[in-house]
Formats: sequence, structure tokens, C-alpha cells
Amino acid sequence: MRSSTAAIQAATVWWLCSTPSAFGDNFTLEVDRLGAAIKSLPPAAGADSVYLPGERGFEEMERRSRAGIPLARGTVSRLLALASKLNVAVPEGVA
Repeated sequence: MRSSTAAIQAATVWWLCSTPSAFGDNFTLEVDRLGAAIKSLPPAAGADSVYLPGERGFEEMERRSRAGIPLARGTVSRLLALASKLNVAVPEGVA
């Protein structure tokens, strides 16, 4: 369980993050500038793009929402065996 001090600190951080004006009048402009500067950097060797925090995860979420979440063959085999044991129908294309 969180101590009351930790809870107060967490609430304070949340308030600061949800209140950009606490950082000055130009905070959102400066964040936008920083993001643009980071995105203009050349990607690392072997990378296609430079990502800001959360961008890669958002792309992955979009991809998995369309195509599904990849499962290891062993996991699929165990799930199919359990579905058979429990007499649960397996969706088409899974087996």
C-alpha cells in the first residue's frame, strides 16, 4: 500500500503534467518544438524512424488491433488442447 506521502507526490506530479500552464506560458509551444527537433534527427542505423515516447507503442497497438496479437506456436497448441478439453469452439483461422 502506498504511503500518504507517496500518494501526495503522485497527485502533485499528475497535476503538474495535466496543467501545462504551471510550466509557463510557452510550455506547449516548447514541447512542440522539442518534438519537431527530435523527429528531424536522423534515425539510428537500421531504424526507419525516430520515435517520440509512446509512438512505437501506439503503432504496435494499431497493428495488433488489425492483425491480432502474435502467439508462440507452443502457446497456441496449449490453448487448442485446453479448448478441446473444455469443449470450447475455436474461431476459424486459429487452428
